[in-house]
Amino acid sequence: MMDADDTDLRAAAIMAEGVGLLENGMLVGALRCFDETIRLRERAPWDSSPHGAWLLAGAWLNRSDVLRRLDPPDHAGAEQALDMALERASRTVPGSDSRHVSRMALCFLNRASLRHETGRSDEALADFGSAENVLDQSPDRTAPSWQALKVMGGVNKALVLLDNNRVAEAHAALDACRDETDSLGEPDLTFRWHLAVCRAAGIMLDTEVGGNAPPISIETVVRAVRLASGLPIHRERIPELLAYGALLCRRCRPVGFAGFVNECLRIPGVLDHPRHRADLAGAVLLAIRDLELRVLHGWPGPDSGDDPVGLLRTLQYLHARLIDFP
Repeated sequence: MMDADDTDLRAAAIMAEGVGLLENGMLVGALRCFDETIRLRERAPWDSSPHGAWLLAGAWLNRSDVLRRLDPPDHAGAEQALDMALERASRTVPGSDSRHVSRMALCFLNRASLRHETGRSDEALADFGSAENVLDQSPDRTAPSWQALKVMGGVNKALVLLDNNRVAEAHAALDACRDETDSLGEPDLTFRWHLAVCRAAGIMLDTEVGGNAPPISIETVVRAVRLASGLPIHRERIPELLAYGALLCRRCRPVGFAGFVNECLRIPGVLDHPRHRADLAGAVLLAIRDLELRVLHGWPGPDSGDDPVGLLRTLQYLHARLIDFP
């Protein structure tokens, strides 16, 4: 019979093996490892050991991750595993150790994401709130892991709110993690934050007809496009971002549209795909028509300083460039 130290070492080794298998997409083997880790750690006195509870919660958390990746996903089993992880994590006295805070918050964030995937937005938002409360107990708010979870929670919460057209609340969630997004400098999370901001702006522009104050800057959209172009996993988002930029320019800043298109032309790879070029060329053509209508209705004013003829020629030139690209 193994003593406690031997059991702990064996459980740690099996857990590490499972993580390696999971990273390589070997889900069945990973699940077997995590189940064996759970079996070993459940036999230990985790309910009186914060560290043991923390280790056990991690095994249940990983089990949930595997079940969500199955084809088809086992959502019910994944949620049950997260419930078990949260029950174990609740014994870790979160405020005493930043690692315990991170694990418990991650359990809530993962369950929130799962509940959103299964159409339960209100329950998802409740879990996001619970994650925020846990993170607020952290003894170290400067740790990169804490900042990453803060941004992850804020962005994912905002996306759930946007799916329910709760734009003001989504903006508040994004503003709450803006500083962490900037200081963390993690490309994936930084992109996701910018995507959520652009999506919020798109909803505002679609629903608030006639507004002249842009909800975000062109530079924000350009940065999102630049980030997406450098992250293969997010390149499929480029058409969505180009559409946001085009909508923002056409509705709020027609003079800035030429600059937006020029920036997109400069970012490597953004317009390599024919679909991206066609979408942007179509948006430029609409901008040309909008500009012609604006001129017919008296734009710009006598003291504006804008040059509608020059802008029209620039847009026509850019449209030709997109059609004949590269």
